[in-house]
Amino acid sequence: MAAPTNKFTDEQIEYFKHNRHVRNVGRSFVYFNDTFKEQFWRMYHEENLLPQEILLRLGVDYNMLGRKRVEGIVQNLKKKYANGIAADRRKKRQTDLTRERQVSKLRAEVEYLRQENEFLKKIVSAGRDVKR
Repeated sequence: MAAPTNKFTDEQIEYFKHNRHVRNVGRSFVYFNDTFKEQFWRMYHEENLLPQEILLRLGVDYNMLGRKRVEGIVQNLKKKYANGIAADRRKKRQTDLTRERQVSKLRAEVEYLRQENEFLKKIVSAGRDVKR
């Protein structure tokens, strides 16, 4: 059962740390991995199961999370999967990329901008030649 202050106890944090569906946990939060979210949404949306039933099947203690957190999970997943499950995977943020990948993307962008700049110079130059 959740602590009265909506904070997790040390025992609850340990419980969540050892759950295969938990990505991160702290005193006042628990983040689930993408596999959990996809399975939860599929069971909720396609099988029309109640959140308590889904959590039980996925091995997460409903009472530890509490009603408000479970309602939050459902609301967040509704927003996340409004455009389909795959939509979220397409949105990779720059901060998720490795440093090497960031440098590679920036180099490609610089090269593209150089080419675009040369193209614009040629257009301006061609416009001057036509006026003469």
